This record gives sequence, C-alpha cells and structure tokens, in this order.
Amino acid sequence: MKKAVFIAITALALVSCSKEFASESQVFTLEASMPGTLTKVTVGPESQGVFPLTWAEGDVITVNGITSLPLSSSKAGGKTAIFAFDKSISAPYNVIYGASSSARMAPPQLQLYSSSGINEEYLRMEANSEETSFTLAHRTAIVAVSLVGSVSLVGMELSSADGSPLSDGGSATEVMSFPDGGINISEAKTFYFATIPGEHPKGLDIKLVASDGSVMHYGALKAVTLEAGKVYELPQTEFSANAEPAELIGDYAALKAFAARVAVGELYLNARLVSDIVVDDSWLPIEGFKGVLDGGGHTLSGLHKALFNELTGCVKNLVVNAEINISGADDIVGDNSVFWAGIIANRLYTYSSVSNCITEGSISYTQWGKELRVGAVAGYAPRGTILSCVNRASVTATGDGSAIVQAGGLIGRNYASSDEIIIRNCRNEGTVLVKGALKGVYAGGIIGMMDSRHTSVLSGDVNCGSVSIDPSASISGEVRLGGIAGYALAELENCLNYGTLHSAAPMTQPQSVGGIAGQIITSSVSGCVNSGTIVLDAPQAGVIRAGGILAYAGGDSVVNSINLSSCSFTGSMEVNVASHSSIYVKAITGLYSDITYTETDCISSGSVSVK
Repeated sequence: MKKAVFIAITALALVSCSKEFASESQVFTLEASMPGTLTKVTVGPESQGVFPLTWAEGDVITVNGITSLPLSSSKAGGKTAIFAFDKSISAPYNVIYGASSSARMAPPQLQLYSSSGINEEYLRMEANSEETSFTLAHRTAIVAVSLVGSVSLVGMELSSADGSPLSDGGSATEVMSFPDGGINISEAKTFYFATIPGEHPKGLDIKLVASDGSVMHYGALKAVTLEAGKVYELPQTEFSANAEPAELIGDYAALKAFAARVAVGELYLNARLVSDIVVDDSWLPIEGFKGVLDGGGHTLSGLHKALFNELTGCVKNLVVNAEINISGADDIVGDNSVFWAGIIANRLYTYSSVSNCITEGSISYTQWGKELRVGAVAGYAPRGTILSCVNRASVTATGDGSAIVQAGGLIGRNYASSDEIIIRNCRNEGTVLVKGALKGVYAGGIIGMMDSRHTSVLSGDVNCGSVSIDPSASISGEVRLGGIAGYALAELENCLNYGTLHSAAPMTQPQSVGGIAGQIITSSVSGCVNSGTIVLDAPQAGVIRAGGILAYAGGDSVVNSINLSSCSFTGSMEVNVASHSSIYVKAITGLYSDITYTETDCISSGSVSVK
C-alpha cells in the first residue's frame, strides 16, 4: 500500500525505541516516536521547505538487516508506531527507513514520476546507535521543478553543471521516467527529484523534452547547496520550446526573489509577470540585469524608485505606475556629479531594449550638480532601443544651483561616442516641466538631448504632452526646447508633435524653441509634422530662435548639410519679446548656420505671430 512519508519538521527526526517482548507470541517490537502529526500526500510549501513526517499504513523499518512487519492501519497516522519483528534484535542498532538493508542509501539515477508528489522510497533515513533511542537522519535532499505550458513532457533530466554527484553511483545526472504519452503541463505541475545532499558551485541544469521533440534547458545558474531533509524549489517556469525559458512571477515576494537572484550574479534570467503586482517601500532597483523581463501586459505599481538601476537586458509588455520624488543625492550619481533617474531604469546601457511598455504616474527630481537627466523610461540612455512605448507620467526636473537639465517624456539624455540609440514609434502623453536655478535646459516630449556621435534615429514618434519651463525659473545658460527633442544629433523621420511648448523664464542667453526640435545637427529630417502650439515669452534681451519644425539647424561641425523634406507646420507660434537684437522666427526653421541648408516639399499652413 502507498506510504504517506514526508521529510521531518527538522532536518533530523528523533525516534525513541524500547525493547519489548510479547511473551504469548515471542514477537520482538520497537516503539518509534517522531515529531509531527500531519499526514500529507504530496510535498508542498509547508514550513519553509521542510516537511512533516508521520507513520503510514504499510510502513516498515529495517534493523540490523531484519525488516519489520508492515504497519497496520490501526498503528498508522500518528507520530508514534510500534514495529513488530519475528525475531529478537540486539544492539548496536543499524536502522534504515525507506529502503531495504541491501539497497544503497543514495537516490537512484533513474527515478519514477509519482502523481502524488515524491516517490516515498527515495525519502530514506538511517540511524546507528548503541542506545535504544535512535536519531533517524535524512539521507536525501529534494529539488522541486514547477512547470506550466501547452505541451506534454516525455523526458526530464536534472544535472549538476560542474559534474558533482546527484545520485547513486556518483552520477551527475538524474532522469525522471514518465508513463507512456508523457505528462500534460497545461495546468501547472511540480515534479520532485531526490538527490544527494551537497554543494554545486556552478548550479543545476534542467533539460525538458516535449512529446513533439522540442527541448528546453533552464535551472539555477548560481551556486546551489542541497540540504538533507529539505526541498530546493526552482521558480515556476513556463515551457518555451527550443527557446529561453521564462520564470513566472505572480506576486511581490516572487519579484523580490527574482531581484535577489540577479543581485548575486544571475544576470541573464528570463521572467514573465502573470499578475498585477504592487510593491512597497522596501523596493530597491534591480542591478545589472541582462536577461528578459516580459510584463505579460500586467501592471507593476507602488514604485518610489526605478524598477532597474542600470539595465542591459530587455523589458517588454509591461505597465509601470510610479510616484518617484527624489531630492538631493539620494539616488544614482554618475561620474563628475552627473545625476540621472527614470521610472523603468535610471540608465539604459549597452544593448538594452524597452518595447511595448507604458509608464504612468510621475517622476520628479531636484538636484544640484553638473548635469541632471530625467525621463520616464530612463534618465540616461547611452545606448539602447526604445520601441512602441507610451509615457503618461509627468516628468519634472528642478535644478538647485548650477545644473544643466536634460529632461524628456521618455529619455533625459543619450550620449555615446560609438553606439546608437533608436527611439521608434513611441508616444508621450505626459507633461515635461523644468524648474529652479539652472545653467542650461534641454527638454523634449520624447528626449531632452540626443547627442550620439553615431547613427541614431527618432522615427514615428509622437508627442501630445506639454514641454515647458516654469516662468519663475532662473536660467543662466542656453535653452533648447522641442516637441520631440530639445537637441538632436540624429535622423528624424515621420515624427509628430501635437503638444504645447512654452518658455517664459527671463534669460540673457540664446533660447531655441522648435515644434519638432530646438536644435538639430543631422543630415536629414523628413516627414515630420508639428500641429502643436509654441509660446515663447522673452521678457529680457537675448537671442531668440523659433521654428514651426526646427528652431536652429546646424551650429556644430558634425555635418556639413541638412535637408528637410516633406515636413509640415500646421499649428501656431506666438513669440512675445522685449527689446532683442537677434530674433529668428520662421514657419519651418528659425535659423540655420555653418551648413548647407535645403528644404524639399515642406509646407506651412500654421500661424506665426511676433510681438
């Protein structure tokens, strides 16, 4: 009969035994006591991976090579049981539970699938003592593999990455045998391997084979210690045929566990959210992530800090709702007192990718220092790709001293000497506001400053939010304001602005406000349309540049010529000035210099007013 045998509440189960003779039958008996009263039929999440043990009908123990008679139902179900033998036994006592006296004590390399959880014959314990009181010590550890997917599994292997033994005979691989046809995992199931306790410095690998022949590898990529009498649980994972598997994250505890694994070096993990998750104030940004996080269309909310610090991996299909308010030096500081902050990541780096994501809520950063970079997706993005993302969060950057602010609806600043950034088919619906004491301003609906020295692209991007400088701001340097980009060293194509641009702060330095870009340094701008409103109030003297598409083209030696093609200005532009010696206001481009400038098929039907 099936045994209901489970791992003890502690790693060692104490069994007290006393000799007793029934004179009428001359049967030798041992009374065994174990802690715990709960009988379970599967291994489950009980008491942090250590499980209760009770005696069950049919249980036997072997003492000095002699096997007891099976327990009857009347003797089972509790923490004590009396085992009967057909002959007497003398000390020292060598007790085995869960295996015959001739069986090896290590789990076998080939293990059978058990629908009830773990095959009890693998949960072996033993004791050796001169005394009549025994301590049964667990000899096996358990690895739990939780899976879901639209396949039937016909094969499963557990291996140690460094070749350290897991099973009988010193093998580094264990194989689970399934019944004919395999096991369907369309509903989540957990499988259990019994293993030798020990350390595995390079982690564990799971190989899964589906009935159609597709294969998936995954596992624990960090050092793993398997303890006797305990269960090591791998995160629930979705089967992904011949591709990278994804761990399933269903609550905040699982998200924090995922972040903790990344923090200790498992940088290439792949995961997918399976429910909305609310974080609390204990959240800290994930460091150095290089894998894939798929939001599955779910919302991550409650953030008061970025989801990631530096992101080198991929984030997709995720909604992030945050209320981030940073003041002073309580967040990331880069070299030379450069500060940056974002909602999805403080910084995107290397070959990072953010796609089909939505940011909501707000991000506000008050700082002093050389530069302040703020954006809803990321504050700083030296490299990376942002595709089909929407920002609905408000972005506010406040300088407190001599800061140069770079603020954008999606990205604060990009800069890279040899790598590109691509922002394609993204949309900003949030406000971008710059405040405080500032040395200079670069602000845009999509990106504040795009200063890549390699080929970068803004394509198909749309701004519907306002981009403005607070009238009370104190600005000692230049201003670049744009519906798409404040400053862009990039190719622009098919970008649209519907938002309002407003600059009213007093200043004596040049300011450039353009429907698409404040300043552009590139060879091509094509198919861009500004239907938004530009309002530039200039109460003090200074150079004024304003344009329905571009405020200022050129001004750098990077390119020798710029061509605008198929661009349209259909909005309105109002420039209110005091006494200015230099005013450049035009429907398409306010000013171009140091370049050869051409327009092809550009149309203006918008209004321009200078007072």
